[in-house]
Amino acid sequence: MEAPFLKLVSYYRQTFDAFCCLLNTGIFFSQYTVLDVLTPSQIGDMMVHSDTLTSMDLATRLVTFFQERDVERVQIILKEFTRAAIQHKLVVLPNPQIAQFLLTSYLALAAAQMEAYTAAEWNTTLQVDLRFFCPVIDTTSLDYFTPQDYESFTTM
Repeated sequence: MEAPFLKLVSYYRQTFDAFCCLLNTGIFFSQYTVLDVLTPSQIGDMMVHSDTLTSMDLATRLVTFFQERDVERVQIILKEFTRAAIQHKLVVLPNPQIAQFLLTSYLALAAAQMEAYTAAEWNTTLQVDLRFFCPVIDTTSLDYFTPQDYESFTTM
């Protein structure tokens, strides 16, 4: 059952620290109907606490949301996802096919920007932004990795 729009909006005007706080309010809603009003931190928490990592339908909806945003915002969301995943002791993503889909979708979105990455930026991308996605890097994913110089290549 979806919550009435006005009641839902009134709850979102309050400041929440994480998506899990929204879960504790007792309001039933689809997190994907309100992605536009969630903060990157809340979206990162939502990715950990919802079925996003196990449902291709939800992962597709998240990718559609990412495609409508700039790369910098998506990177912030992925950093927040990594933080939330570490906090909740997530070791590996539960569905490799969905992880591969999310990774490839992100890489396609960020490909042009990544062409100019320095070694430090590659390090941050692989160690923070994509930490939980690195185990599913395959030949398709590697096509998006274009090191600018030797130092970037060795970092990757």
